[in-house]
Amino acid sequence: MLISAWRGAYPVFMASLDTISTDYRTITEACGLLDRSERGKLALTGSDARSFLQGQVTNDVESLAAGGGCYAAFLTPKGKMLGDLRILATDDELLLDTERVALQGLFNMIRRFSIGYDVEMHKRTLERGLLSLVGPGAAVFSGAGDLPDEEHAHALVSVPGSDLVARAVRTDVGIDLLCDAGDVEALRAALEEAGVPAVAEAAVECLRVERGRPRYGIDLDDSVIPQEAGLNERAVSFTKGCYVGQETVARLYYRGKPNRLLRGLRLSAPASAGDQLTFEGRTVGQVASVAQSPAFGPIALALVRREAPQGTVVTVGDGAGATAEVVELPFGTAFSWISGSILSSATLNNFMTTYGYASVFVLMLLESASLPVPSEVVLPLASYFVRAGTLSFWPVVVVSTVASLAGALLDYYLAKWLGRPFVMGLLRLFRLHRNSLDRAEAWFDLSAQWTVFAARFVPGLRTVISFPAGLFEMKITRYVLMTVVGCLAWSAILVYAGFLAGSVSASTFSTSSTVIDGLSALAAAMSAAYILYYGFSGRKAMSGEPSPSSGY
Repeated sequence: MLISAWRGAYPVFMASLDTISTDYRTITEACGLLDRSERGKLALTGSDARSFLQGQVTNDVESLAAGGGCYAAFLTPKGKMLGDLRILATDDELLLDTERVALQGLFNMIRRFSIGYDVEMHKRTLERGLLSLVGPGAAVFSGAGDLPDEEHAHALVSVPGSDLVARAVRTDVGIDLLCDAGDVEALRAALEEAGVPAVAEAAVECLRVERGRPRYGIDLDDSVIPQEAGLNERAVSFTKGCYVGQETVARLYYRGKPNRLLRGLRLSAPASAGDQLTFEGRTVGQVASVAQSPAFGPIALALVRREAPQGTVVTVGDGAGATAEVVELPFGTAFSWISGSILSSATLNNFMTTYGYASVFVLMLLESASLPVPSEVVLPLASYFVRAGTLSFWPVVVVSTVASLAGALLDYYLAKWLGRPFVMGLLRLFRLHRNSLDRAEAWFDLSAQWTVFAARFVPGLRTVISFPAGLFEMKITRYVLMTVVGCLAWSAILVYAGFLAGSVSASTFSTSSTVIDGLSALAAAMSAAYILYYGFSGRKAMSGEPSPSSGY
């Protein structure tokens, strides 16, 4: 079932949870396609184009080189946002890309204040299309592998599998392709033929909310000052010359404190945009963007007054039991943000291309040390390089195993030397649930040595099983043996599954994920049965009956 609603000028599409979950996996593990051609697009030409725009927007336009870009806002004289935009500099023009709801305001500003400048404005909304590729495979499918990693970097590229040329623009989650409106259908067909599926806007919006990126017309309006929305770092230059609204922006930055800030909300139940937030009987904000995140559950963005700081629990809506915790953005921690950066755009692909086996070692070391870099993403991608002949199967498996052992030993000795309080603090730091450790200890208590082996196949236990091994001071020789055997088998499964799935494509990621999930489920079921058997045998041993388990 697909439900659509309208919020202001925006059609808000609410896809089914199954669709969102499937598409979310596509855009976080592979690559998905979303048509955003409806966005407002203009171009400025003329010798004064840069100097004119420099005095109208918050960021430094004159410093842009051809192939570079920036994000900026345009303001009222009192520093309130009339809209935001992406500015791309080419050799002969400035390309402006904005939310459709802000297009008329941008058009009016340029037409009104460009009198006396050598500036010509060109309408491009209907003449240009925009297709967003979202996910770690975006650079590969767009042909933009050589594009610099900086957001807004752009260049003309030949799209693989077609004779089409488009302007590829680096984004925080992938690549945008700007093309002639008449080429949109052919470009979409070529990308879908290459294995890039269309995804629901709701899934892409979910990723945006998780990353804490506000959207004008939904989270922002003409009552918001950039600093309130956390936009100073991205959108404001404090070293450029004067621009409209600068006095308010500078005074707030250097001397004042915003009365409200953009925050994340971890909701106890789904909420609706516009729901009021109250704290101690006082309204402190209202819900803006909402999403049902497969990673975090129901979440939202909101401008929240400073009376309700991070960690505060606020009431949502009419007070019928729904609450929300006010949290820092982006959702998760600095470590999950690092993970997202590692796995976004072409970073992972470029890392492996440049460093080969060393990249496999580093990434698997991070995963085994409980950092959020999943082996289910790293090793299937490594298998692509195995198929291409730049890496070999068994060296990848061995390097992965050695790295996993190194990270596991780090966790083992940290737990052994520093104890359970330290482990619990580490779990809180990485936003891992305490029940992950409790579950690992429960398994460990049944049969230590076989649990260490079996847990390597079970998501959620694989990276935390080293902690109870260290806490209970399991014999290091047995721990190393079971860790090596389990990690060797797991690495071989992942690399072989990715190898069988074929070339690197969105369908490949999907296929390899399906194969991996099936093998993981089978391994987990067999491991659970084995451990339960040993646990039952161990309990009989406690009653004086023989047991095959010999302790730690």
